[in-house]
Amino acid sequence: MLFCKAKIKERTVRLDIYAVDSTGKKYNIEIERNDKRATPKRVRYNSSLMDANSILPGEDVELLPKTYVIMITENDYWGEGKPIYSIDKYVSDSELAYDDESYIIYVNGAFKAEADTLSPLEKLIHDFNCIDPNDMYLDVLANRVQYLKSNEEGVKKMGQVMDELIEEYVNEERVEIAIKLLEYGEMSVEKIAKSSKLPIDKIKELEADILHASDNAF
Repeated sequence: MLFCKAKIKERTVRLDIYAVDSTGKKYNIEIERNDKRATPKRVRYNSSLMDANSILPGEDVELLPKTYVIMITENDYWGEGKPIYSIDKYVSDSELAYDDESYIIYVNGAFKAEADTLSPLEKLIHDFNCIDPNDMYLDVLANRVQYLKSNEEGVKKMGQVMDELIEEYVNEERVEIAIKLLEYGEMSVEKIAKSSKLPIDKIKELEADILHASDNAF
């Protein structure tokens, strides 16, 4: 009998929205303008990251929570003209549901319908495409956009958020470089710190995480 020992590599990813509700369900909501970043494998990857961080090594996999990946796309990714696509899983050649409690939903941001027939979801899609908050249907969203665009304090806060996102993105890129260099194993901690522009303590922390993941691989 042949046994395979698998190792989960340290990876980082920036999720647009990651939330947990009061019942423990986990949600990843992505807003994508580029169809290439809304592919089924992208959804699969994000879903796997939520699973990998939901239970500890040795815990029963039945403890995995319900997860939802909700992909809001600027275009109609599936091209069927529907406002929402729920990806359901079934056993082949039957109507038996294959329910692993991992759910996938695509929201068509390009969907348009008559104003007097819009559902709450369709109103939300409409509002996502609005530049002027006065054209929005949902007061909560309109008021927030108005605050961030027109209120001096809101504009300042939006600038701070953008600066934080840029800094977070740059830091993630540096971490990715450091991890690759550590896995390559040909450079000292000091040289990796210099190449990635990260503190030596951070490099040592990443090195320890990689070793820990290797020791706990199954």
